[in-house]
Amino acid sequence: MKIGASEKKKAFTYYRDGNSQVRFLRKEFCYSDRGEQAILEGDSEIAEAWFNQAAEYWKQAIALTPDNYIEARNWLKITKRFELE
Repeated sequence: MKIGASEKKKAFTYYRDGNSQVRFLRKEFCYSDRGEQAILEGDSEIAEAWFNQAAEYWKQAIALTPDNYIEARNWLKITKRFELE
């Protein structure tokens, strides 16, 4: 089976976008976890900084696939970190 240039380009794009999403999500979850930990330790200022960083990564992930991450979109809206619409 011979694969044409357009199919190769499409496959590469899916691969690249998928890897980008995984990278963003790993960082988002790490930052969210640190924010939760800061809350448990009673440091709301540090928690807010971690959650703001997580929000930046969610925005990037949403930009890659706008129809995904409904819960993240809702969290961003509720916390007034990003106007999506």
